[in-house]
Amino acid sequence: VGRSQGKKFRKGISLPKDLEVSTTHGRFEMQGNKFFYVDTGSTNGSRIGEALLEANQLMELKTGMEVIVGQTTMRMTVPF
Repeated sequence: VGRSQGKKFRKGISLPKDLEVSTTHGRFEMQGNKFFYVDTGSTNGSRIGEALLEANQLMELKTGMEVIVGQTTMRMTVPF
């Protein structure tokens, strides 16, 4: 997840119009059958609901959770 539109984000989520999103803001990961979000040390941070996430810490995602980066809110749907 980031503001970049370069080759790196062709398979990622690019938010070029959200100026509060860092170039490389965070990433989604899958480990086993669990999904996680990690803030990669972004300038403005990432939130799950109202909770500000620590940089480089895995946050397990559940269906219905909202990941907020900049002014963008992403509601999670986890298939498992």
